Amino acid sequence: MSPPIVEPLVASRRLVRAIEELSQARSLEQIMAIVRRAARTITGADGASFILAEDDLCYFADEDAVTPLWKGVRIHQTNCISGWVVHNRKAAIIPDVLNDPRLPPEVYRPTFVRSMLMVPIGIEAPVGAIGVYWPVVREATAAEAEYLQALANSTATAMETLQRNVQPDARTRLSGSAARAGFLANDEIIPGTLLDERYRLDEKIGVGGYGAVYRGHDLFDDRPIAVKVCRPQATLIDQNAIERFFREGLWTSRVRHPNAVEVYAYSVTSDSVPYLVMELLNGRTLAQELRICTRLSLSRALPILEQSASALAAAHEQGILHRDIKPDNLFLHTTPDGKVVAKLLDFGSAKPLDTQVGEPFNALTAAGQVLGTPHFIAPERWTNQNVDGRSDVYSLGVSMMVALEGYVSLRQTQFQAVVSSHSELVTAVYTAPVGHTAVSQRPQLPLLVVQLMERAMNNDPLLRPTAAEFATEIHQLHAALPADQ
Repeated sequence: MSPPIVEPLVASRRLVRAIEELSQARSLEQIMAIVRRAARTITGADGASFILAEDDLCYFADEDAVTPLWKGVRIHQTNCISGWVVHNRKAAIIPDVLNDPRLPPEVYRPTFVRSMLMVPIGIEAPVGAIGVYWPVVREATAAEAEYLQALANSTATAMETLQRNVQPDARTRLSGSAARAGFLANDEIIPGTLLDERYRLDEKIGVGGYGAVYRGHDLFDDRPIAVKVCRPQATLIDQNAIERFFREGLWTSRVRHPNAVEVYAYSVTSDSVPYLVMELLNGRTLAQELRICTRLSLSRALPILEQSASALAAAHEQGILHRDIKPDNLFLHTTPDGKVVAKLLDFGSAKPLDTQVGEPFNALTAAGQVLGTPHFIAPERWTNQNVDGRSDVYSLGVSMMVALEGYVSLRQTQFQAVVSSHSELVTAVYTAPVGHTAVSQRPQLPLLVVQLMERAMNNDPLLRPTAAEFATEIHQLHAALPADQ
């Protein structure tokens, strides 16, 4: 019988807690203690090892396991999987340690270990590895590998901080109290402030409920960046906000697509300030564009929507449901050559697609109010039905209608009141639907456009296209329409 898999939400919370603890670690012993414990709780493994690379050797410096393994042992890198991981700078997923040509089976027969997952500590220049072990033949999931690698990346950052062991100039780095006052209270920063001696913050360019965004520069890679700094509004210590913040970094980093914003790194400074480092975008959101021009022509709107659907399809292929698709999260980025491309933003509300959840109250904030704009939320999200990627398609369909018709196409009721019961919530949604009856009354739009929006916003998710199908149909629609539309 295989060990139970740790639920993704539980694993993400444990990962966030470990990253926070690593930001406060002041010795290698503290780092190893945090990591060996977190590695097991995040993956549900029966054992974990912390391995350091020493020239041509792998030193098993620490462990946490149901029975002793190899703590204190040094093995040549060519004779152990941790050495392979360090040398190749990538993870190793081994379903059966007795049937893998990279492993000497005699090392594992005396132990409980029958399967393992090993990841490098650091990617560019690994300084060691973290391994977790199970007593049965099983293949570690992609999510387990992602979580363990995220832990390893934060471990590398913590170890680099220890190695530098320098006191930064007070004018360019915020101390603990100054960081909280500057970042969480009023967003004011000192020009030139550095995060972790690498990311310089130059100018605030945006602010929201969970983070302030700054234009900055990566001193190591010498490139412009955007840095999002966590700033919970209600309190300096807001665990839900921090979890959402890191969830955004985790999920976004998994979606590698030209039309999804790229996250380079996410971590916590030694002053306990969580941050994300992202590509710097140039332009405005679709929502901001619509405030200027009210609506877009078909020739402008369809490529944006096709690219957004394509990015959504990539997220769904990675098992990620976005859950907050709306014009505010669709960015119109102008490239250096003047081309405008769509960029999908903000995975802070995302969840794994394979989580079987009916989520009437998962769509609510801690204050009990509807998260985001209710008009963009698919009907099944308000009921106890299972939700898949077609709920994102519904939201993109509503965004398509808004792009082509403006915000006046939505009902004026914005559901601002606090929801007091599930039945009241469902009633509110179904008495103010956004769907095919609204778009069918717009004869100025080509019939093919109306029909596609009707399909995307169908109340029955089984009758909607998938994100990949939606992207293909938008592309075909654009090709079929006259060039002047």
